[in-house]
Amino acid sequence: MNLITEYLEFDNNITQPVYNQKRELMQLLQPKNVIEDEVLDELVNQGYQKWIEQNALNNYDTLKEALLQPKASIEHYLQTSGTTSNKKIIPISNEYLEANHYRGIRFCIYNIVLNFKYPQILIAKNISLTGYKYAEQINDKEIFDLSALMMKMMPMYYKFLTLSKELHHNWEEKLQSIITNSAEVEKIKSISGVPTWTISLLKAIAAKNNAPIKEVFKELKLIIHGGVNFDNYKPIFQQIFEDRQLIFFETFNATEGFYGFQYLPDTSLLVLLSNGAIFYEFKCQDSYEIYPIWQVKINATYELIISNSDGLTRYQTGDVIQVHNLSPFLFKIVGRTTEFINAFGEDLLLGQVNKALAQVQPNISFRYKDFFVVPIYPNANQVGGHEWYFFSDDMSGVDLKALELQLDESLQNFNNNYKQKRNKSLALQPLQINILPEAALEKIFKQLGKQLGGQQKLKKLYNDRSIIDQLQQALSSN
Repeated sequence: MNLITEYLEFDNNITQPVYNQKRELMQLLQPKNVIEDEVLDELVNQGYQKWIEQNALNNYDTLKEALLQPKASIEHYLQTSGTTSNKKIIPISNEYLEANHYRGIRFCIYNIVLNFKYPQILIAKNISLTGYKYAEQINDKEIFDLSALMMKMMPMYYKFLTLSKELHHNWEEKLQSIITNSAEVEKIKSISGVPTWTISLLKAIAAKNNAPIKEVFKELKLIIHGGVNFDNYKPIFQQIFEDRQLIFFETFNATEGFYGFQYLPDTSLLVLLSNGAIFYEFKCQDSYEIYPIWQVKINATYELIISNSDGLTRYQTGDVIQVHNLSPFLFKIVGRTTEFINAFGEDLLLGQVNKALAQVQPNISFRYKDFFVVPIYPNANQVGGHEWYFFSDDMSGVDLKALELQLDESLQNFNNNYKQKRNKSLALQPLQINILPEAALEKIFKQLGKQLGGQQKLKKLYNDRSIIDQLQQALSSN
C-alpha cells in the first residue's frame, strides 16, 4: 500500500468510524464477497442480527481449545502478560499482524507528525522496550510477546532507527544490551514502552554514565506509552526532564489487537482504530446490553468486545472505556472488569483509584514506580481497611500521614460506596501506606513467575492478601 492510500485510510479512520465498522462486520460475515455501498446498510441490519444469534459471547476459556488448533493461516502465537488473569496464548496470522497492529503503528506515526507536530519521528532514533521470544512452541510455531514479534517482523528501515533490535529472553539481557550501546543514547529522540520499565531503563543508563538522566538523553523529546494509567507517571518524566517540553503519546495496543491511539496533544482521549481488521461491540456497564458502534451513547461506559479473522469471536477483552465523542470516535480507558477491590462492599474501581492519585499529586509531590492495594481483614477489635504499597526510592521526605489523609479524602470524592463505608470509620478504617524499595518490584515479578520488562505489569487491586505472601517470599529470597 502506497503512502497516499495509507494516508487516506488514516483520514477515513478518523472521519468514518461507523462506515468502517459496518465494513469490518461484513468482512467477517462474507469475506469473499464485494459489498457495494448502496446495499451495505441493508446487509448490515440483517447480518448483525444473525451475528448475535449465531455467536455467543466468549472469554479465553470458551475459545481456548479452538484457538490452539493448528491452522494454515497462523504463523505465530502470542503470550499475554497475564496482568489480571492467567497467561493466555493467542494465535496470530501475518495478515492480521499487518492489517491491525502495523496499521495502528503507522497511523500513530501519521498522527504524531500531523497533530503533534513532530515530523522528526520519521528519522528519530528510538528505544523500544520490547518483550521476549519464548523457548516453547505450539503446533511447531514460535511464541512471542506481541512487541517482540513486531520487532522481529518490522521493516528494515524501522529496525535501522531502533537501538537494540535483538530479541531477548529476559529483562536483564535486554537492559544489558541497551547499556552496552549507551554511547548512542545521545541520539535517542523517542522511547516507547510501559512507563515502569522506561523509568528503570533511564536510571540504569544514567548510572552507567554517572550523569543525570537529562544530560545523558540530550535529545529525548517523545515518550510513547501504554499499558498503565499515565497520570501518575507524567509528573515524574516532567521532573526528570525539567529542562525541556516533552511530547507524550499514548497507545492502546493489547496482545489481542491494536485498539486506538491518542488523538490530540491537549487531550488524553484516544481515537478508535475502526478500520483495523477488528469488529467491535460494546457491553454497557450499567445495563449489560451489547451494542455495535452505531448504537453507543456518549458518556456511557462499555466493555470492549472484539472479533477478528484469527479466531477471536465476540471475545470479551475486560477493557472498559468511556465514550466521549462519536465521530471521530473518541474514548478514555477507565479500567478493567476484573480489576477492582470490593472486600467490604466499597466496589472501588481502578479508574477511581487513578483519579484519586492524580488529584492528590499536586498537593503532595511524590514519585513512585508502581503500587498495589490489598484489604486489611477485620478482627474482633477493628473493622477492615485498605493497605497500600508504593515501590519508590524517592519518598523518604514525604509526609505519609498527610498523604494517607488526602488520598483517603480523594477516594471518597470519587466513590460514594467508599465514602459511606468510611463515614465515622464504621465499616472501613483509614487507609495505611507502606513504602518499599524499587528493587522489591523486580523481586515480586520474579516471585510471580513474570518476565521483567517488556509488556509486564503489576496488578494494582486485590481482594485478598495472597500477594503479600508472595511479596514476603520474594523479599526473603536472595
